[in-house]
Order: sequence, then structure tokens, then C-alpha cells
Amino acid sequence: MGSDAARAARRGEAELITLAAGTRPLREANAERARELLCALDTSRLVSSLRARRLLATLGPRLARFATGDGERQLATASSEAVRSARNRGRHIQLTSRRIVELLAATGVRCASLKGPDLAESLYGDVGRRVCNDIDVLVEAHALRAAAGTLRSLGYGEPEDPVDRDGLPRLHLALSHARGALPHVDLHWRIHWYETRFAQERLLAPEPVDELAALLLFHARDGFLDVRLACDIGAWWDRRGERLEREELGRLARGYPDLEPVLSASARVAERTVGLPASTLLGRARATRRAGVALRLADPHRSASAAQLYAEMGLIDWLLSPRGGLTAALRRQLLPSAQVLDQRAGRRGSGRTRSKMLYAGRLAMRWGVLARYVRALARAAQPRRAGLGVPRA
Repeated sequence: MGSDAARAARRGEAELITLAAGTRPLREANAERARELLCALDTSRLVSSLRARRLLATLGPRLARFATGDGERQLATASSEAVRSARNRGRHIQLTSRRIVELLAATGVRCASLKGPDLAESLYGDVGRRVCNDIDVLVEAHALRAAAGTLRSLGYGEPEDPVDRDGLPRLHLALSHARGALPHVDLHWRIHWYETRFAQERLLAPEPVDELAALLLFHARDGFLDVRLACDIGAWWDRRGERLEREELGRLARGYPDLEPVLSASARVAERTVGLPASTLLGRARATRRAGVALRLADPHRSASAAQLYAEMGLIDWLLSPRGGLTAALRRQLLPSAQVLDQRAGRRGSGRTRSKMLYAGRLAMRWGVLARYVRALARAAQPRRAGLGVPRA
């Protein structure tokens, strides 16, 4: 395939995947365009791409409805296999997650599952429609260490996450099962870098607007990369959107000022990607100039090296950080902990040798990240390419 034809195929595939991830009204309004794209694309390549992006179980069944002939059969067969595989894994994770929640609740710890198979079942009606690999549980901040200790009875090891002066990790405690028999667990006390109250006050017993806000925060924290979380937002809107009042998300955002810029930006990215009615939901919620740059960087089909993508996630983190949070955001990206550098260096060296390695590692990482920031900002300054958002009827 020539380079021009390959680029056209990639653009067509990106448009089709974005369209399939949209809300139901957008999918229905653009059904004919979806059929045109499917006829023009190689179905085998499309299936491989969906599988690689962990979207086959989620979007394959939707796309199969638009396909015809051999394409329909190929998509339906591949999607069914992907859903069956994800369902088997998801049920195991779901049972383990519920066992963990019940165990923690029995010790008096308030907790709630985040994302995972319960979200898949809630949004798509089947745990197999969303690929899940680990367990995320939110617990009360003061009980975080006690919760980690409780899970040792299930065979989970001691967490090694660095903690701040208040004894809390930056985001969560990561727990691995000693024998590898149970899924990895992240015990959260919050879900985003900028918040200290939202998760504790709203997500242990969430209302619909809290659920939407959490999905938007997850999407922003991941740098708006890929389509999986955007698809969750679209599916959430199809299921529960009518239960929200006008400007309800904006009122919630104003109650948590540190989250207002990130919620506003994430809702607008979701509007552009899957058709979430951001303006109606946000009302007067404020945005910032820096958020405008983050919106220009947001690209669900961004293709780059892992290092560049990670740097762009960090840059979006900095751009959406609240007033007073810029230093903390830069420290997260440019001054990684000794543990992070140890892991990347394979924990080699000791004493003076190790200190020199840590210093050199920090210096090299810092300059590398800064160079990638410059490349990302240069990209943001360029005119936006067409086709990144959802086509309109």
C-alpha cells in the first residue's frame, strides 16, 4: 500500500472508530458514513487495529451492525470471540473485586469499586464488552494503610509506593498478589492529582453527576489518549444522561475549584470526540488559556513513541493544573522519585555509585521530557487536522 493510500486508510479508520465510540444519536445520524468507511477499509486490518487498542469487544459489535457481507461476518465473529474472552477474564476480576470490597466493608472501611467489570456491566450490559486487567478500589484516606494490611489475608504483598509527609501516596497503593493468582489491585484515596476531597466526598456513594465527573477525570489524567475512556463517557451518556439537570456538571465543578479547569476541558474533549453536550452540562464553568492548549493537544488517535506520549500526558497534566498546582505538576514530571528511577535502572548500584546514577537519571530524564514538551507545543501551534472529531449529520 502506497504512503498516500496508507495515510488515507489510517484517517478513515480513525474516523470510523471515533464515530463508533460516539453517543447513540451520533451513531445513528452517521450510519451511512460508517457504511461508506467500512466498504473502503480492509476488515482484517480494522479488526487487528481494534484488538491492539483493546476496543474490539467494545466497538466491534457496533461496527458489525454497519457492515455487510463478508465484512459483517468477519467483524461479528472476531467481536464475539473478543467479548467471550473478555467476559471470562472480567468475571474473575469482578468476583475478586467484590470479595475485596466485602472484606474491607466487614472491617468497617467504606470503599467502592472504580471502573472495572462493574462499569462494563453498567454501561454496556455485559462484563465482556470492556477489557479489564486489574482492580481499582477507592477507600477512605485515613484507612488506606489498614485496607492494604487487610488484603494481605488474601495473599497480597506489602505496597512499595512512595508516600508524602501526610503518609498518603500521590494517587494509590499498588498491590500485587504474592503468587500471581489474583489480579493486581490499586487502592485509591483519590482519582486525580488535583483533588483531595472529591473522591472522598462524592464517590463512595456516587450520584449520576459524580459518575460522569469521575469518567471525565480519568480521561484527563490519561492525557485524552486513545478512545476507550471517551467511549465509556459516550456510553454513560446513553444510559444516564437524561438524569442530569442542565448545568449540573458545572455546579459540581464550581464546588471543587481545583477541578473546574480539568472537568471543563475534559467535557469539551468528550463533546468533540463522542458528542457529550458539554455546553449544556457546564454552563458557566470556567476554562483557562492553558486549557485551550491542552484541548489542541488532545487526540484520541495520537501515534508516537511511548516516551513522547508519556511526556504529552505530563504536559496536559501541567496545562490543566489549578492555580498553585503548577509546581507540583512539574515536580511529578521532571523530578521523579528515587523509586521510579531505581525501577528504570534495574535497581543497580549502591552508595555513592547509586547516588550518581540517580542524579544522572534525573538529569537525563528532565532534559528528555523538556525536549518532548517542546515538540508537543509545536504540534499544538499547527492548524488542527480535520477528522479528529465526530462527523455531524
